[in-house]
Amino acid sequence: MSDPRELYQQVIIEHNKKPRNYGDLEGCTHHAHGLNPLCGDDIELKVVVQDGIVRDLRFTGQGCAISKASSSLMTVQVKGRPVAEAQLPPPTPTSWASSACSRASRTCPAG
Repeated sequence: MSDPRELYQQVIIEHNKKPRNYGDLEGCTHHAHGLNPLCGDDIELKVVVQDGIVRDLRFTGQGCAISKASSSLMTVQVKGRPVAEAQLPPPTPTSWASSACSRASRTCPAG
């Protein structure tokens, strides 16, 4: 794969088909819900923070391939990191979910 766009599309497709950290999370310490009324993406994020570390996090919901893949990628990057390092967004994922979807919806590889 020499074209970075091809790699990008493969990553998005893979995380859309097999999202990481997808599902409900019992005993969460933090919870956020984001809805993008423009495209209908609806993501719920649950996080377990202990001793300043993101011990676990999961997301549920529905949306376009970009929304689902970006949620999956975010959970992989944040899990196990200190909260300060993870730079978790404010109490709603709307800012990252809706902005990722809005920027990418014109070129969404899954339609």
